[in-house]
Amino acid sequence: MNTHSKQLQEKLWAAAEQLRANGSLKLNEISEPILGLIFLKFADVRFKRVQKGISETRTASYGTRKRPVSPDDYKAKGVLFIPERATYSYLMSLSESENIGKTINEAMKAIEAENRELAGILPQDFTAISKKQDENSRILIPCLKISIKFRTILKAMLLERSTNISLVNLPGQKGQKAGSSLPHNLLLNC
Repeated sequence: MNTHSKQLQEKLWAAAEQLRANGSLKLNEISEPILGLIFLKFADVRFKRVQKGISETRTASYGTRKRPVSPDDYKAKGVLFIPERATYSYLMSLSESENIGKTINEAMKAIEAENRELAGILPQDFTAISKKQDENSRILIPCLKISIKFRTILKAMLLERSTNISLVNLPGQKGQKAGSSLPHNLLLNC
């Protein structure tokens, strides 16, 4: 296992321990919020990269009339469209006094609304981590923070497949049990 994978595994275990010790989730329910945040960060990094490219292309193009950029421009480049209120930087800017779980749920709903192929797939139970809203936010903030450098580490882990942490088992459609797989190519292309 390379150094990045080992560091990620240690951070994931620390976040899982934080959720287990301070939250109301059962041991088998801890992976869902962590993997949901990893997915969100990974999708956001890819979105920001394409957003920068689109912006540079539009700046370099000639003419005064330009059509507005739409979610379809991102999808044409094989990237999920991430609304501003669902970006990782927006979520990281929230204070601990805000209902972070509710805001993350709304972010996941906003991503599903812009990317219909994800309807009903993304986790939206970030308010259920703890029965108290302030504790819920206090638990989620460290989970958000550990995901900051996940993109590079995730790619290495997916390619080497030498870890026993499953990165693509996000919950499936409503009514399905956690562990239904999000398509592997969707995670790699987001």
